[in-house]
Amino acid sequence: MATWVKGGFATSAALTERIRVEIAHAGSQDAAAKRLGISPQYLCDVLRGRREPGKKLLDALGYRRLVVYEQVR
Repeated sequence: MATWVKGGFATSAALTERIRVEIAHAGSQDAAAKRLGISPQYLCDVLRGRREPGKKLLDALGYRRLVVYEQVR
């Protein structure tokens, strides 16, 4: 099961798990892609880590992309 971070933030692994839940609910990757408004190949590429999830996919899942930098010194 994916680890969710405080405040509703998710790791990339957690987002991938969320996509897999969508696929399970839709019954197949093709059906999930159609429900999410993206191509099946794009969905496959995101799941395999070949492409980053874009705005359209993130919007359909109810997420937005944030980039965070933390000072370590």
